[in-house]
Amino acid sequence: MSGFEITKDGEIKFEGKTITQIKVEGKRFFDGSTKLASKNIPAGVLDKIEVLKNHDEVAQLGGVRDNSENVAINIKLKEGKKNFWFGDLMAGGGLDERYIFHPKLFYYSPKKSINVITDF
Repeated sequence: MSGFEITKDGEIKFEGKTITQIKVEGKRFFDGSTKLASKNIPAGVLDKIEVLKNHDEVAQLGGVRDNSENVAINIKLKEGKKNFWFGDLMAGGGLDERYIFHPKLFYYSPKKSINVITDF
């Protein structure tokens, strides 16, 4: 997309300015983490991406504060694709007590999000 850049570590930039927050359907996506979003939101669920220049969490203060460096994006999801799982799942096994199970799973829906990060 024109104007966007995603760095190797997952940081998102628009017209040279770092995206400070990610929203999905108008709500903060897992605390607004741009790296978590850029590496894990499946491309097939995206419908539109809105760039929110001069973004302020408190909309009424947007015209009062200098937010020229605050840029956020709001992702609109396709109909029927608004609930999805993402993350990593590692399993193991072995003989003589060698086990490893390391799931990092996330579930997103417009009404709730669930995080499961464990290490066994």
